[in-house]
Amino acid sequence: MNKFVVGILCTLALLATGVVIAAGLAPGVELPPLIQPPSTEVHPGKVIWADLVTPDLRQAEDFYAGLFGWSFRPATGDSNFAVATLDGRPIAGIDSNEGIGRKILLYIGATIVKRDRPA
Repeated sequence: MNKFVVGILCTLALLATGVVIAAGLAPGVELPPLIQPPSTEVHPGKVIWADLVTPDLRQAEDFYAGLFGWSFRPATGDSNFAVATLDGRPIAGIDSNEGIGRKILLYIGATIVKRDRPA
């Protein structure tokens, strides 16, 4: 099993420990596309991204780098957010926030529903 698959499986195992569905990111934070080249493909009901919220960003980076071999780069526009990568591919995000403790945020794919008539 390659490192990418192991990283994804371990991330999913971590996500099973506690789940919070997130509605969005802080304004101005730019995340990389999940696939190259970027696509308009949608996966309704599937987990498409995960963030770990932790009080200590550097400690979490050191832990996951040692555990899974992940690398980290800061997100554009937010020094408290890092993108975890494996073999250059984005795996997850880590957000430093001392006020809310440790959480896992899941981003679930959804389609936009257009009504044929007013509600």
